Amino acid sequence: MIGRNPVTVPATPRSIRSARLRDVLIGALVVLIPMTAIGCKARTEATTEPSVAPSEVAASPTPTVAGNTLLDLKGTGDKTSDPFTASGESVDVTYAYTCAAPASFTISFFGTNGSPALPDVLIDDFGAKGDATVNESLNGASGPFHLEVATGCDWSIKVVGAP
Repeated sequence: MIGRNPVTVPATPRSIRSARLRDVLIGALVVLIPMTAIGCKARTEATTEPSVAPSEVAASPTPTVAGNTLLDLKGTGDKTSDPFTASGESVDVTYAYTCAAPASFTISFFGTNGSPALPDVLIDDFGAKGDATVNESLNGASGPFHLEVATGCDWSIKVVGAP
């Protein structure tokens, strides 16, 4: 071996190479498995048939009452309405409220349980504003009914149904 300088290349120990290979494989699995699951779920959701027929989705769970305005109130703070009567199976109560800061807003409907003293808490909400129409069953009663509003907010309420 004249003229040659023998240099030995340090060999990477087998345990270090296998540890690096293990880390690379684990990293690839950590990335690929969730991506595969997401891809399968998206494909399944795209081909799944709806479990409810379109005609069932269009049907409203609470009937809308056609009729006359039986009560129309606006105010701020707590109030008890004058008595009113109604006929039929139910009335629609439309309300809206606005508060300076989030606050409690409650409407109690009295007289639907056959007694003017038993209320049905129609709305019990908390927020800065809200509005909706709620269908209230009359439970075979014709009245007299009245509403009680408990809040510190500005509000409006309209009751629509058959007189």
